[in-house]
Amino acid sequence: MSDKLEMPLEQFAEAVAKENVRLNEHNEKLKEQTKLYFQAFNKAADHIEKLEAALRDLCDGWECCPVSQAMRRVARKALEGKDD
Repeated sequence: MSDKLEMPLEQFAEAVAKENVRLNEHNEKLKEQTKLYFQAFNKAADHIEKLEAALRDLCDGWECCPVSQAMRRVARKALEGKDD
């Protein structure tokens, strides 16, 4: 009596081939999802850079009045990633 699972070699080769196709399809889906996530991340990073540039421009233009100085401090904290 044998404890091993046995199947004909042709049946095993067919099962391996089917699994290989399934894994390749899954891999292609993962590649496409990764590409989409990467594109979304880059778009968000570009948007953040534009917002930071706008904040810097605002900070540089608010030097004269007291209210503007307070707004400038808030903007600087935002640029530095600090909370109040």
